[in-house]
Amino acid sequence: MNPLRQTLLSALFFVIPLMASAAPPQPPKIVADAAIRMYFDYDYADPDNAWAPRPKANQTAIFLKKKVLRPVYLSGNAEPDWMIDVEADPQGALCGTGGCPLQIWVKDGDDYRLVMDKQVREWKLHAVQNEKRQWLWVDLHGTACGSFGADECPFAFEWSREGYLMASARYAKASLIHVAALPQAMDNYLSDAPDPPAPLAALIATATEACKSRGGELASEQALANRAPDLNGDGIGDWSFDNGWSYCAFPDSEDFAAKRAEDPCGYLDCRTVLFVSIKAANGTKWRQQDIGKEQYAYRVDPAKGFTPVRLIPLDGHKDNDAEPCGVSTLQFCRIEPIVISPDL
Repeated sequence: MNPLRQTLLSALFFVIPLMASAAPPQPPKIVADAAIRMYFDYDYADPDNAWAPRPKANQTAIFLKKKVLRPVYLSGNAEPDWMIDVEADPQGALCGTGGCPLQIWVKDGDDYRLVMDKQVREWKLHAVQNEKRQWLWVDLHGTACGSFGADECPFAFEWSREGYLMASARYAKASLIHVAALPQAMDNYLSDAPDPPAPLAALIATATEACKSRGGELASEQALANRAPDLNGDGIGDWSFDNGWSYCAFPDSEDFAAKRAEDPCGYLDCRTVLFVSIKAANGTKWRQQDIGKEQYAYRVDPAKGFTPVRLIPLDGHKDNDAEPCGVSTLQFCRIEPIVISPDL
């Protein structure tokens, strides 16, 4: 064989595999299908939906081109995680004042599972130094920070050793106060929380029954069961039961007008309880640390992480006063740390 031709063929032999290995990753079917359902959630059998758009045969390729579907590397797995970013191709029915839906899917065994499903106004990925993974900065609806909807609410998530996206203090450039429960990667309300500790689930069941016995349903303006970072240094993520915003939703009839006007804290036990993990020989136990009905928050420090604190109103700055202690008026609060013991 001509030496030049042999050299060219040899070069081609090595180039073809390199080109194949450089092919962009393709989303798993479960993720692509989730994106299609999000954009094309119509009952096409209904004649009234005859106008509704339908997904194209190459819809996944379209989503990839628009970056609605994109690989990300939050978990540090060998195979990429996948993001569904509706903001990349906004749809009016899906987006609002809280932004657009953002989903993260992570490889779990032979398939992928959803680990984040949240409305966000903005997001950015950052590399974790010296690690092959990223952390996620987001701007949420202001209410997630205990403020008003239009206010900024920066926050962050990163992968935990326990296999979920946990709150991360990396977004804090300096020590700051985050009022109320920490935002969750999965907005799980009431009994839909993912495997809460048994004593926390029991508190939710008690509150649910309190409303049911009065002819209503338990409702809340925020999640009742919330994951918290490891607060006592034992390597296990902790939880909070945030019942301060709960109420019973009653049918819209005159019979329930009086009940709707009642103070729900009279029968719903509107308090906050931290559930702190304790390692034991036979598994994990949970110690309840009652915060009560006082307003609480987290001190967020980029080096020290999250520390729960109480917000104690100064004289003349209680809830009914003209300038109450609160998220935008912390100068009227005394901030006291909530001591978390590492043992029983």
